[in-house]
Amino acid sequence: MNWDAIGAVGELLGSLAVLVTLAYLAVQVRHAREQMARAARDARFDALRQLSTLLVTTPELRQAQEKLSQHLGHRFDPTWRDFVIANGGTAEDAALLGSQQFMRWSIAEQTLGNLEDLLPGERMQAEGFYRRIYGGDGIEAHYYRLVARPNLNPDVVRIIDDLLARPD
Repeated sequence: MNWDAIGAVGELLGSLAVLVTLAYLAVQVRHAREQMARAARDARFDALRQLSTLLVTTPELRQAQEKLSQHLGHRFDPTWRDFVIANGGTAEDAALLGSQQFMRWSIAEQTLGNLEDLLPGERMQAEGFYRRIYGGDGIEAHYYRLVARPNLNPDVVRIIDDLLARPD
């Protein structure tokens, strides 16, 4: 073997090493972007939960919000409010239950948006849980039909609709 052939083989191996390194870096960059997107989603969900918790646990804030909303003629979701009042609740109950259901929806949004990260048993448990609460006739199911389905994250609505469409 002459030195030219050995040099050509060396260049070929060097080129392959560069290609492998670039492919590895591309995979690492993709994973880093996915992690950053997940962290941003998690921060958003945490902030929404904190706000909803504040509304549920601070009657003065809830009353002030309701009073100003009525004065401005704005009701966040008249369908939900009308549903709660028609079933024996008050406007205050509608605000409280709406905040509580929104917190639950935020948790569902976070869980169902990351189903691929769950272990198979955890995924089965989560899917079964959300099928029961959103497919039944309890408060969660009514909130889903009246508020979440028409107004909230369409990607999660699609996941829940798919879960509810599955045969038992």
